[in-house]
Amino acid sequence: MWRHIIWCWKVLKQYLSNCSIHGVKYLVSANTLHIERCFWLLSCALSWWGCALVIRDSIDDYLEYPIDVSAETSYIKWEVPFPSVAICIKFSSDLKNKYNFKQPPSTLEFSASSATKKRNVSAEELLQAYQTLQISCTDFMGNCSWNDVQFNCCDEFKPLHKTGVGYCYAINSRHIKPHRDSNIKFWINRTVEAGNLVIDLIANQNTNSYIPRFITAYVLDNLQLPILITPAERIITMVRKGHVTQVELVLLPIYNERGVQNFPVRLRNCRFSHETDKDSMFDLYSDDSCTMEGFMREMVKYCGCVSFYYPTPAGARTCNLTELHCLSENKKNIMSQASTTLRCYPLCEKNAMYINVNKPLQMDDIDDEVIRMHFMLLSRPRVRYRRYVVHSLVDVVVAVGSALGLFMGASILSFFEIPYWLFYRRDRMA
Repeated sequence: MWRHIIWCWKVLKQYLSNCSIHGVKYLVSANTLHIERCFWLLSCALSWWGCALVIRDSIDDYLEYPIDVSAETSYIKWEVPFPSVAICIKFSSDLKNKYNFKQPPSTLEFSASSATKKRNVSAEELLQAYQTLQISCTDFMGNCSWNDVQFNCCDEFKPLHKTGVGYCYAINSRHIKPHRDSNIKFWINRTVEAGNLVIDLIANQNTNSYIPRFITAYVLDNLQLPILITPAERIITMVRKGHVTQVELVLLPIYNERGVQNFPVRLRNCRFSHETDKDSMFDLYSDDSCTMEGFMREMVKYCGCVSFYYPTPAGARTCNLTELHCLSENKKNIMSQASTTLRCYPLCEKNAMYINVNKPLQMDDIDDEVIRMHFMLLSRPRVRYRRYVVHSLVDVVVAVGSALGLFMGASILSFFEIPYWLFYRRDRMA
């Protein structure tokens, strides 16, 4: 036992006497006085301690704060998508009167009287009633124009899947399947600096059970969806026949550097649209779709079913009229639990947007049976946010190598000395 300890000490002494790490050879030199050894031991200990602190901080920065966001103004080559506009029919007079709904079903507020008076209304009947909201685009869409160039509204407005707020048509949304086949590119760039989208809705006797009372417009990012908790400033309800509602927009786009995707979601605190969950009902991720799926899980948890205004998840079913009252009683729990139990990260690609909705103005050139909405970009974006990598893996390697070189005089070759002197050059042991 003692013989092995002596042999190991000789091997270690040989390594310390010949390695390139600064100061350690004085600790084992036979010509060094004890006071000198104490001095070098203290100096090496302080240097190693400082080196360990620097390396620890570098690794912590890489693990905890690898991503940052800054603003930039080099906007010459930017291409920014115009916001998506969704026109949603949230209710109808027929649906209201037939089932005695006091509030649109999108609010998840159902009165007990409706369930009491009509006990035997099945989920299938409610789903058929929902189809009455699915009026044809040509029945209520009039003229549309993009930067004073008219186009067929129904060629660009396509129906969205159920999102809980009614039956919606959307334009320039990435959730629409034919998005890439669009004949018009709703982009702002160096050649298309203006952004003016005009939409005319037909409000005549054929559509008066829906328009304008039960119609709502949403101004969204191209990856967002209209849902129950969409911020109020993005919802347009002030529309009138023979009037134009001007919506002024200011965009602040965001750009993600390529290396950002290499970091896990937890570190960058956002998700890209292609990063969907395996069991997701949507092809693209958005915080809205994540929130909506959370609502549906909580509906199933509390009531065993989902509202007929929502898509039906796998393994779930649609509520009948009596079960809708259960949703109403548990609305607060459903919404609060969905927000606390489910972590819906924001979109990495979502552009910031500022919206100002003006009061409807009467115009002589607008027919009395037409509702006009004018979405106007006030100026081409001059500032954008850039999400970039602050501490990459290469930065960590450089920082660690610099600390080892500064405090210990070590390099990558110093690590090759360890097996060389401990195993290969044992013949030099005294």
